[in-house]
Amino acid sequence: MRLAVASLIYKLTTPESKGGGEVWVSNFVAESARRNHQVDLYAIEGSLQGQNINLIPSLNKPVSEYYDDNFFRRESLMTFGRLTGEFTSTVYTRLLDSLHERLEHYDFIIDSTASPVFTFNTRRFKKPVLTIGHDPPDSLYNFYAKTLGWPSNNTIIFPSQYQYARTENIPSSNKAIVPHGIELVSLRANEQGGEHLAWMSRIDYPRQDKGAHEAILVANKLRRELRITGLVESETKSYVEKAIKPLITSNIIFEEQDAGTPTDKNLIFGSAKLFLFPTQWEESFGLVMLESMACGTPVVAYARGAVPEIVVDGETGFVVNPSDNDIRGEFAVKKTGIDGLCEAVERVYAMGKKEYEQMRTNCRAHVEKHFTVERMVDQYEELYEKILK
Repeated sequence: MRLAVASLIYKLTTPESKGGGEVWVSNFVAESARRNHQVDLYAIEGSLQGQNINLIPSLNKPVSEYYDDNFFRRESLMTFGRLTGEFTSTVYTRLLDSLHERLEHYDFIIDSTASPVFTFNTRRFKKPVLTIGHDPPDSLYNFYAKTLGWPSNNTIIFPSQYQYARTENIPSSNKAIVPHGIELVSLRANEQGGEHLAWMSRIDYPRQDKGAHEAILVANKLRRELRITGLVESETKSYVEKAIKPLITSNIIFEEQDAGTPTDKNLIFGSAKLFLFPTQWEESFGLVMLESMACGTPVVAYARGAVPEIVVDGETGFVVNPSDNDIRGEFAVKKTGIDGLCEAVERVYAMGKKEYEQMRTNCRAHVEKHFTVERMVDQYEELYEKILK
C-alpha cells in the first residue's frame, strides 16, 4: 500500500518521543515500512525516515518552539491561547493542502493528528481515510460529528472498547477497534525487578493528568521509595513548582526529562518493583503501561478509561476503583482511591519470590500475546482490504 501518514506537530515523531501519539505513529510507520508499504510521513523535521519511509516536514521544529517569537508574546493569556490555536490550525490546513496536491500517490490517508481541523476536512480527499482516535470521544469527536457530520470516506479507529462504546453520531460502518501495539525488540524483560516504585509519563496538568501528584501521596503514605520521571509540559511548570515539588521527601527521587533526550525505558521500568499509574483522566489507551509490562514490571493503576482493558487484575498488576462514588468494576482490591492504591502496592510487596516472578512473567507474556505492533498492523492490513472491497 501507498500510505500518507499525518502525525502530530507537538513533538518529533520518533520511537524515543515523549508523546504517546508520536510513539504510536513511529511504531506503526516502522512496521508498515518493514512490510514494504510505501509511507510518506508528514511530521516535524528530524522525525523518523528510512527505507520505504519518506519524511515530508510539516514544520521545521515542534510547534511550541515557535512561541518564543515576539508575535506570540502578549500579556493576556487569552490572546496567547487564541494566537497559538490559530497557528496550529493554519499548519494543519496547509498540511491538508499538501496532501490534496499529492493525493494520486496514495491508497490511504492515515490521520493521526488528533486535530478536528484536519479530521473534519478529510471529506475533500477522494481516497479512504483512517483517523486514529487518540482522544476520548466526548472531548473531541462527539461534538464535531454531531455539529458537522462525520466524513463518509473516513473510518475512525479506536484503540479501546472504552472509547468505542462512548462514540456518538458516527455510523457503525465508519468506526472500528484496533488496540495499540508496541515494538518489543528494544524492551527487555527483567525477571527480578527492584524494590522501588516507578512513575513515568508526561506531566500535563490539568489536560491529561497522569497522576504524578497521587503517586507521590501513595509513596509518602507507605514510606516507599518512588522514582518519578517525566517530561514537564511548558504550561505545567508552575503546577509542578506549587503542587509536586513541595511533596518531595527523602524517599522521592524526581527527575525532569528533556524533550530531546532519549529515555532508557529498560532501566526505568525494568528496575522497578511496580509501575504506579493513578491516572486522573479517562485514559484513551496508555502505551506506558504496555512498556512497563513488556519489561516485566506489573502495573497498579486507577480503573479509568482503557486501563481495565490493558492490565489484567491480579495477574499483571492491580486495578483500583478511583473512589467509593466512582466504581468501575469488581476488582481484587476492594478499597478505593489512595487507600486502594496503597493496598494494591502492599499486595505486590507482600508476594513471595515465586509468586512475584510469575506476575512479571505474566506481564511480558500478556504484551507478547495481545499488544505487539505486528498484531496491530495485521489488523490494519485487514481493514485496508475490507475498505477497498
